[in-house]
Amino acid sequence: MERMLAIRLPWWSADRAARALRTQAALQPEGVPTAELDARALRRFAAWCLRYGPRAVVEASPGEPAVCVQVTGCEQVHGGWSRLLGRVRDDLARRELRGSAAVARTTAAALVAAVHRPWQAQLEDDALVWMADAPLASLRLEPEVLDTLATVGVHTVGPFARLPADGMGDRFGAAPRKRLQLALGQVPERLPSIVHRGAVRAMIEFDGPTSQAEAVTLAARQCVERLAQSLLRRRLGTLHLRVRLDRAHAAPTRIDLRRARASRRAEHLWRRVQPHLERVHLGHDPAQGVQGVRVTSLRHAALGLGQWKLLEGAAALEDGADQCWSE
Repeated sequence: MERMLAIRLPWWSADRAARALRTQAALQPEGVPTAELDARALRRFAAWCLRYGPRAVVEASPGEPAVCVQVTGCEQVHGGWSRLLGRVRDDLARRELRGSAAVARTTAAALVAAVHRPWQAQLEDDALVWMADAPLASLRLEPEVLDTLATVGVHTVGPFARLPADGMGDRFGAAPRKRLQLALGQVPERLPSIVHRGAVRAMIEFDGPTSQAEAVTLAARQCVERLAQSLLRRRLGTLHLRVRLDRAHAAPTRIDLRRARASRRAEHLWRRVQPHLERVHLGHDPAQGVQGVRVTSLRHAALGLGQWKLLEGAAALEDGADQCWSE
């Protein structure tokens, strides 16, 4: 059953941390509208929120800025919903962001809870029980719909749910009623994922050029393992892997490996890289050898968390066929 975490950021534009994120997100600080910088910064913040669950998205419906994270199956990872919400509260405080968060069965319900019952998990089968007295604005309806309903005395979700569907559809269209159905879990919702777009890389530089195959092989394997850990932290799998050997006095040697399915398992990636690396001629003169090794993921896709096991006192990733464990 679905579990969604909604993080509401009502003071986004006023917070110092938000302004710092806007500055980081700006490719051209001069002449870029503030709204566009806010959108970029919110996407960066949503990517940062992938530490809570395998998928995250910026909430695009009307209302205050918010980020929604799919945390289905992650309760045990975080030690319970209360501990997860406490972690979110601490993380927001460290980033000097003011906001609220809540967990519910759907994205729309979690957004309502973040306003009406913040820092709680609302997982009742009948969401309308706790949502009935929530302010209607928490459903994130269009402002003109809220204004019209306010003139007839409808200010909370309960009275809105009792209005006839046909009359609502004729007056406002299907969108307001669908928003209520999403909150109650009566219609399915799809959560697209934020994906890290930049290259993910790992590199090792030698003190001087070398033509020793063992040294180059060991460095390449260490880079593959570091890259796998970086992909894990970003909840990604690589689709295009490039290994580059930087030469002292020659053009670099490149090995490109493309995949139809995303992967981040270090053992699997190394089995793909090793045969190509063994065929690379390193030369006989150390001065003409390799100065450094770079392993880069040029293209990647979202990939959920795998299961973890404790092996000889160290955490090891055991995600089998790279399937998201929450699925």
